[in-house]
Amino acid sequence: QTDVIVMMQSVQDKRQIFSPGFSYMFHKPAIGVITKTDLADSPHDLDYIKQQLQLAGADDIFTISSRTNQGIEQLINYLE
Repeated sequence: QTDVIVMMQSVQDKRQIFSPGFSYMFHKPAIGVITKTDLADSPHDLDYIKQQLQLAGADDIFTISSRTNQGIEQLINYLE
């Protein structure tokens, strides 16, 4: 089993949560998870958060919504 760093950020939170290169200090694979995607005002919101997570070192990005179940299965499959 391989450990993975998961960085999560809501699509509604426009702050820079993770500093650039944040995940590199852990020496483990890192993924980004954008939550509450059903509340995005525009595709630009998703792109902005995706860029923030990539700058922090996320190799893969998952977009999820617990309200619509969008992306949940893909994330679970990746983590298994």
